[in-house]
Amino acid sequence: MLTDALLRHADQRRAQRRGSKMGTLNIEFVKNLSGMYCWVCDYALARPTDFCDC
Repeated sequence: MLTDALLRHADQRRAQRRGSKMGTLNIEFVKNLSGMYCWVCDYALARPTDFCDC
């Protein structure tokens, strides 16, 4: 599941360089003692838009 998230992150970075609508999205990861968490940030809105347990 983490690999899928990293691949989506790479796709979004490529889209950002092309000027796509997805260029404002970014996936952030946080590792803590209970596991790995990630969320999708929409920088146009300056807030997280989705949160998932990776």
